[in-house]
Formats: sequence, C-alpha cells, structure tokens
Amino acid sequence: MTDIETDKDMTDSGRFDTYNQKVVRYAQDIVFLNKKKEKDFLFTCCEGISISFHSLYSIRDKLEDEIIDSYMLTLLRKNASKIEYLNCALLSMILSKRHQHVVSDVSCLNIYEYCGVYNVGRRHWILIIIKMITKEFIIMDPLGESNLTMKDLFAGWINHLKLKSAHQSTAQMWNVTTVPHFKQQDSNSCGVFCIMFAEKFIQSNHQFEPCQDLVMTYRHDILRTIVENPGITSRETVQRDYSKAETKFRDALEG
Repeated sequence: MTDIETDKDMTDSGRFDTYNQKVVRYAQDIVFLNKKKEKDFLFTCCEGISISFHSLYSIRDKLEDEIIDSYMLTLLRKNASKIEYLNCALLSMILSKRHQHVVSDVSCLNIYEYCGVYNVGRRHWILIIIKMITKEFIIMDPLGESNLTMKDLFAGWINHLKLKSAHQSTAQMWNVTTVPHFKQQDSNSCGVFCIMFAEKFIQSNHQFEPCQDLVMTYRHDILRTIVENPGITSRETVQRDYSKAETKFRDALEG
C-alpha cells in the first residue's frame, strides 16, 4: 500500500468517525427527546442484524429482540469471549416444549458456556446462563426468581437435553440455580438489567450489583454501541455514501 493510499484510508476513516458521531447524536435526539415516528425505516445494521427505527426507539422502554441480540453479539466480540450467545428466538424455541423438536439438532457439545436472554410472555426478559461442564442452568430474573419460573424454564432445558441422544444419560445430573443480584425497581428496565448482568458474567465479574441509577446510562450506551458498530458491510456503505455526498457538495460549491 502506497503512502497516498494510506493517507486516503486515514482520511476516509476520520470522515467516517465524524459521520458516526453525527449519527449517534441524531439517534440520541430522536430516541430520547422526540416522539416515536409513525413510519418505520431501516436505521442501521449491527452484527448482521437489521435495526429498524422502531426497534431502536425501544431502547427508551422495553428492549426489542434485535437490540438485545445485536448488543450482546457486539459485547461478546469486543471481549473476545468464548461464550456462545443464543439469540432470543433460538433460546425461546430451545426452552419451549412446543417448539423444541424444531431445534433438537442444535449442538451443545463443543461449547462450554452459553448465555441468552429469554422473553416471558412477550413482556419480561430473563437472563439464562448455561454451563455445560459443571451442568449448571443459571437463571437471573431482574424482578427476582420465583420457584415456578425456575421450575418451568429448567424443565424446558432438561426436556431439550432428553431429545438429544448425546445428553440423555446426563440430563438428571443438571442443577438449576441463580446468583444474588440487585432487582429492578420499575416496570420496564428488565432488558437493560439482563444486559448489565450478562456483561458482568462475560467479563468474569461475579459481583452482580448494577443498580437502578445506571439504567439510563446503559440505555445510552446500548444505543451508542449499536450505532457505532454497523459491521464491515455497513461501514463500507456508509463510508462510500459519505464520500459521494461530500463530492457532490464540493462540486456544487465550485459550480
């Protein structure tokens, strides 16, 4: 690569960073300051997941699947974690006796730890951590773990194992447990709490003490992370479009 090409790449990178900062500010304004737009549109793409405006807008309230999935994948990638993430839709099917047969071929042999965020009745999020070596099924409910919820989710996991011949003999060796943690104090921050719990777990910090005061800060961090990590394809597209727009603007001035 020549010095000219290197300088151009550095210039393009700087332009993209400037563009990125503007997009983050714009996203913060429309999500946290303005009312929800009636018309939905594709806002960005993060970790290969399309993020619409309405999904992005959910950051101010109850997080949508796409927001949780894209943020969690970014978090795992940035921490170079070996933990496997089970996206919201897949985890829901794995723990549902009604849909387990569809995902009975999902392999759990080569990964030591899994994590995922499970949706209860389309209104509440719970963090699930699965440790294959120690055979622990860990449930962290931001509202506090009820015996019924733990029993139902654990039963779903055991049933999933029994569908897989490689795990049938060890299904009864599993234990369900939880980790002491701070509880949410409102009605809509369960998704944010699950992300806070997951971040502690991924970073091997077992002091689960996120408090209500951090919720709004985390909402802003989630939005910024998603907007600032559009992925290679999106980055190249935005960078190219930004360069085109700048060229047109310069030509208009000179003309």
